[in-house]
Amino acid sequence: MIVFIAHPGLQHSHQLALAFYEKHYTVFYLSGTPTISNEISYNIPLISKFLQRLKIVPIDKKHKKNIYWPQILLKFSIFLNLNKFIKDIDHRIFHLFDKVISRKILKLKPDIVVAYENSAYYMFKTAKRIGAICILDAPSIHFEQANHDLNIKSVGYRKKIDFRKSEEIRMADLILTCSPLAAKTYIDAGVEPNKVKSVLLGTNLPKLKKSSSTFSPLKTVVFIYAGSIIRRKSIAEMLSATNMLIKDGLDFKIKFVGGGDSQLIEKIKITQKTEYLGKLSQSKLFEQFELSDCILLPSKFDSFGMVVAEAMACGTPAIVSATTGSKAIIEKFPNAGWIIQNDTQSIYSAMKECIINKLNLFERAEDAKIAGQYFSWQRYRNEVIQTVEDSI
Repeated sequence: MIVFIAHPGLQHSHQLALAFYEKHYTVFYLSGTPTISNEISYNIPLISKFLQRLKIVPIDKKHKKNIYWPQILLKFSIFLNLNKFIKDIDHRIFHLFDKVISRKILKLKPDIVVAYENSAYYMFKTAKRIGAICILDAPSIHFEQANHDLNIKSVGYRKKIDFRKSEEIRMADLILTCSPLAAKTYIDAGVEPNKVKSVLLGTNLPKLKKSSSTFSPLKTVVFIYAGSIIRRKSIAEMLSATNMLIKDGLDFKIKFVGGGDSQLIEKIKITQKTEYLGKLSQSKLFEQFELSDCILLPSKFDSFGMVVAEAMACGTPAIVSATTGSKAIIEKFPNAGWIIQNDTQSIYSAMKECIINKLNLFERAEDAKIAGQYFSWQRYRNEVIQTVEDSI
């Protein structure tokens, strides 16, 4: 069978493409973010640093193509701040990608077309014309729930965005979500339950793993947050909880990794007991996970939260919110972390428990490592292919 997969960026599309490829499907994979087929290194520092940031996707080059213009247009629009003049320009770029790439489907005539939210409308319409199976690989929760949680109103161009997303869902023969939490938002929105399946994502396992250490009651507890510095990730609530812990006179530190809202970043920088590390490469991020005692992800909503699996692979337990898809990891491995509400008091209480009961936190590191090893990309690829083959 021929499988056509196209994404204007990357997300986890390369892992799904590799899953089909490993099972000897004929795969045609197009991504807007560059990937490489094999690990390459150069002695020139700038080139070497760039290559380290690229995802390695060991698919034959004739079946994999990097489409550069969507990301170039996105970077260009951000640099010129074009969203002031053309609203929702990022969405318009995704829609253009969808329309242009859909023409390749008529030429290749695949049996399966995999596309992604907000860039699947024309691809699915074309796929239906040739009788191909349409799979919507959904990295987020249902758009209506997301709009509600973010207080986004369907007006102006947003109406067109929401219409397209609704049509993508309608035309999809199978919808793959990243977690049971995300799947539930689709079912709650009226999508037929039998066409919604969840497969938890995975992580690249670190080359260096946290070595066994001796427990010390005098150790400063180090928390870490990694991801976008935006309000829906409960950054403000984490900072409020931090201030409450400072008033209690407790010994701790919290590190923030990522980019985003400049105002929130400034608040992080002026808050005591915090350290802002900016954006890090994956290898540097793994190093920070290994140096930390607990990762925080108390998001207001998150379809999954891959950093939780990454941190656990380094032996770092997690505090996650009940509105985060990665809570499924802790539901499977209860001693690998804690599931809490996403409000300030709950975050404060969970962090305080870790600081006061250091031995319990220390003992959970081994369970976190076991959980992280389980949630590998290889496990994801095996499960997602089985799910697809059972569903089509």
